[in-house]
Formats: sequence, C-alpha cells, structure tokens
Amino acid sequence: MASSNSKNNDKTEELIEVMRKYQEEMFKNWNEAIKPGSPMDTTNSALFTNIMNNYWEKMNMDITMAMPQIMKGDEGSLQKQKELFVSAMRAYSDMLKEFLVSPAFLAYLKQAYADKTDMKIRLDKANDENLKLFGIVTRKDLDDINFNLYNLNKKLDRLQDAISELKGGK
Repeated sequence: MASSNSKNNDKTEELIEVMRKYQEEMFKNWNEAIKPGSPMDTTNSALFTNIMNNYWEKMNMDITMAMPQIMKGDEGSLQKQKELFVSAMRAYSDMLKEFLVSPAFLAYLKQAYADKTDMKIRLDKANDENLKLFGIVTRKDLDDINFNLYNLNKKLDRLQDAISELKGGK
C-alpha cells in the first residue's frame, strides 16, 4: 500500500508539473506579447489577469475536492488524478478561448496583422527593385506578360470570329 501511495504521489506531482509547464508557457507568451514596444503593451492586462484568476480559482477548487480521494492511494485515486488532469486541460482550454476572443487580444491581432502586411508589401517592393537592378524578371513582369497574352488571345478570337462572319456573309 505504501508503494501505491508513493506511485500516486508521483503521478500527482507529474500532474502538477504538467500544469505548471502550461502556465509557464502561457505567461511567457503573454509577457512576450505585452513587452514594451509590442502592439499589445498598450492594452489592459487586467483582462488577462482576471481570466487567469478565474482559471486558477476553478483549478484550486477541483484540486481541493480531489485531494482526499487521491491521498487514499486506492484504485479510485489514479482515476481521480486522470479526471483532475482532464479538468485542468479543459479549464486551460476554456481560459485560452476566452482570452483569444477578448477585445484586447483581437485588437492586438489586428495591429500585428496590419504591421506584418505592411512589412510584406515593403519587402516585396524592395525585392522587385533589386531584381530589376540585376535584369531578372520579376513576378509582376510575368503577371504583366500573362495579362497581355490573355488580351491578345481575346483580340485574336474576335478577329477570327469577324473573319468567319465576312467569309460566311459572301
């Protein structure tokens, strides 16, 4: 029975360690997002703190309720640990879902997307200019050629139709 309790305690410690790693990753990502100079640093981090506190309150309640069963070390103990882990993952998922649709995060995404799009446009222009300096055909050049070929084919089709009408009309 003592080795069973030891195994269950090890499982509980593993569960807590996994939960801690998820929390650490979340805080790392959040701190990266709100660091000075990022678009998110102007948003209200109280929203995230509130969402995180709700998550921790739920998890603390679940852990408190599960610990008596886990500490018994019987067959139900391992099952209770599994249920606690599933509950933790669901709560974590719910927390992320709530945060990812928050106005602050959506504003951050909008700004980040706009910044990345502007950067892509500037890089494309710089690449085109560099390719032209070396006399290399650019994507825009190929698009222009394809567009001109398409228009030329349409004109030829219209001319062929007109010639066919003239021949048929005689």
